[in-house]
Amino acid sequence: MEPLQNGLAAVSPCNSLPIRSYCGRWRLLAFACWNAASIALICAVCVVQATNSRADEPPTEAPNVDASAASGPGSQHSFWEVSSRCLGVCTPRQGSCELPGFTVTRCAEGLWQPSSVNALLEHNRATPAKRIVIYVHGNWMTHANARSRARVVYSNLLKYAAEPVTFIAFSWPSEQQRGFARDVFAKKDRTEIDAYYLALLISSLQSEQSVGVLGFSFGGRVVAAALHMVGGGKVADRDICQCPTDLCFRLSLYAPAFDRTALSASGTYCRALIRVESTVNLYNSADPVLRRFKYIDRSSKPIAAGFAGILGAANLRPDTGDATRLVDTPRIVQYDCCNIGRTHYELDYQRCSAMPIALKNVLGL
Repeated sequence: MEPLQNGLAAVSPCNSLPIRSYCGRWRLLAFACWNAASIALICAVCVVQATNSRADEPPTEAPNVDASAASGPGSQHSFWEVSSRCLGVCTPRQGSCELPGFTVTRCAEGLWQPSSVNALLEHNRATPAKRIVIYVHGNWMTHANARSRARVVYSNLLKYAAEPVTFIAFSWPSEQQRGFARDVFAKKDRTEIDAYYLALLISSLQSEQSVGVLGFSFGGRVVAAALHMVGGGKVADRDICQCPTDLCFRLSLYAPAFDRTALSASGTYCRALIRVESTVNLYNSADPVLRRFKYIDRSSKPIAAGFAGILGAANLRPDTGDATRLVDTPRIVQYDCCNIGRTHYELDYQRCSAMPIALKNVLGL
């Protein structure tokens, strides 16, 4: 036997058959290892995709929630859905006040009944003392799934309601598109359009009480951008007409998918909190989806407010200009929901120990 070469013993030519057998075994072993590594990689990708697809989708068997019982003839509560899924990309208009052609339905007696924006606004004008709560869902939700999720949120909300509530579920076109990266970038642009639609809806409401606004994930992005426009700001060259000066808000976000500095004095949505009385932000430092939020913009590499909390929010008090400080004031409180684990699933956030605080906040409690 010849000396060791590269850690293997070199053998004489007369042992060529064993060499072929030996090398053959190594080839088989290497091939098996390559297959195993490939399968592991595919499985890892599948796990990531499954986590993402599970992020905003309801379970196969949705919880049995009788939301209609809380919005029927014998109830003082009302449950509406305003959908922008039928609307296309709008052309930016300066100071627009005109409401677009929303599809409006009302949940009553266990059925979704066709209605209209005018009917919703008439109901609103007839009951100005009722608490209004607007809910905006996250990404990768079909119309049916968004309705199912809204019913769950509505049911959980009413556990703490001490007065009649007008619940408005804002449904935006968030169906999953082919290609994860393509979908995320497309929805990033689409949320700005739907923020404009939501801002127009909000500006048409009348209320003697603060309006509660609740947003999850990309829905939180829609909400923040809409409130920024209501506060007099612009998003993607779009703005709205002057909102009623007496209208104010109570904002609750969970896993919001926008830059944690977006609400700062120099942030994208710096005017979002001008009319907000109180804000609750639930983030999750273990969220596997928002951990990768930095890839939404490779130049600035933003960190999601739903992953690490909101920094330096503006329009709270004179000394809140520090964009490096995690905001925690009487007007904005934040909780890390890491106790729910590595998840971006909305119903997991619903069981966060701080969720009752978020729900009570939009109810004015």
